[in-house]
Amino acid sequence: MTAPLRFFCASLLAIFVAGLLPAQEDPFRQAESKALPSASPENIALPAAPTQSTTPLLSPAATPPPSAAAPQLTDVLFKNLKARAIGPAVMGGRVSDIALDPRNPLVFYVGLGHGGIFKTSDNGVSFDPIFDKQPVLSIGALVIAPSDSDVIWVGS
Repeated sequence: MTAPLRFFCASLLAIFVAGLLPAQEDPFRQAESKALPSASPENIALPAAPTQSTTPLLSPAATPPPSAAAPQLTDVLFKNLKARAIGPAVMGGRVSDIALDPRNPLVFYVGLGHGGIFKTSDNGVSFDPIFDKQPVLSIGALVIAPSDSDVIWVGS
């Protein structure tokens, strides 16, 4: 496996693992909620119930209270991930753009901030570098030409 391909696989793994981690709350929103305690759902006054005998539209049992707890990480999520050495490589660590071929959903291109462009023809099972002979490998944007999907516009 070539160094750029190892780098790309490591980048995809980092993106995948980041998606499994619980989202952090915005510190500004936390400060705002602490500054305005009357804005919390527990402190909002509800209108008085009607005096006539009517069937309520929503019963308290039908709407569970919102859960503020973040999902817990368990060993099951990580059982197939194995630590391995990928060797010495430049670790830029970012995918800057992805372009999908409108003619074939199995073909797409991935541009890396520090590593060129990779093409897959099998929906991401394998990737081939297609930009290694260019003088600049840093990729900022990829677009497939609307008139001809064999033409790729690259911005560095």
